[in-house]
Amino acid sequence: MLMVEALADRWGCDRTEDGEVVWAELALSVPLDAAVVESRSRQGAARADYVLAARMGAAPARERR
Repeated sequence: MLMVEALADRWGCDRTEDGEVVWAELALSVPLDAAVVESRSRQGAARADYVLAARMGAAPARERR
């Protein structure tokens, strides 16, 4: 947590039913490309949906490579 505090402009910890969520905000030195942000947001949402489905036992098994 010392590293998060040293690097982040703002950070915090929120309690949830499953434990805790630590969040942080970092200032960027260059503006973000809106298309990149949208693409990463969709990827993150898809990943979160998969994790939720896996917890419920509904996600397909991943293949080992």
